[in-house]
Amino acid sequence: MTASCMISGRIAEKPYIPDTASGSDECWMVVESEKPFSTMEKTTESDRFHIRLWRGIAAECAKAFDKGTVVIVSGRLETEFDGHDDVTRIIAEKVQKVSVRAGKK
Repeated sequence: MTASCMISGRIAEKPYIPDTASGSDECWMVVESEKPFSTMEKTTESDRFHIRLWRGIAAECAKAFDKGTVVIVSGRLETEFDGHDDVTRIIAEKVQKVSVRAGKK
């Protein structure tokens, strides 16, 4: 069974393609998503999600998206042991840019 997920938020850092020994097409980006509630101090908090993209979607996102772009990411969760802790990432299957317009007040 696959652990599917969907998140929305702003790209926190410019997506990057690391140099890999195998030369595989892969891209990483971090998406920051605000929590839907405020703290006792009336401030909002957010979570940072590390997204891994492969092949065509990797190259496309690295070219098309910058820091601050609002996206919706759907994919699956992957947990990997990094030598110290379990690290959970999202393996993106689809990334969609969202147009944001100022609302009326």
